[in-house]
Amino acid sequence: MARDGVTSIFGDVEVRAGGPKGLVIGLVNGVGVYPEVDSRHLRISLRRKVASGEHLSITWRDQDVKRGALISASEFIAP
Repeated sequence: MARDGVTSIFGDVEVRAGGPKGLVIGLVNGVGVYPEVDSRHLRISLRRKVASGEHLSITWRDQDVKRGALISASEFIAP
């Protein structure tokens, strides 16, 4: 995760199988990235194994100022 700006940011990271409206297979609450660092690595335990070719969606939603607002999103196909 990379951040830009001069303030800290806190939120919940969610991994979904099948795209943005799919089944939640991973969740980490309260992830913070602080101004002192430009990036942060995050390891998320998944509830099940991901199949090759499966569509995954990862979102990071605000847990602080604008609760639930989307901070960042990414979608990809598992190798």
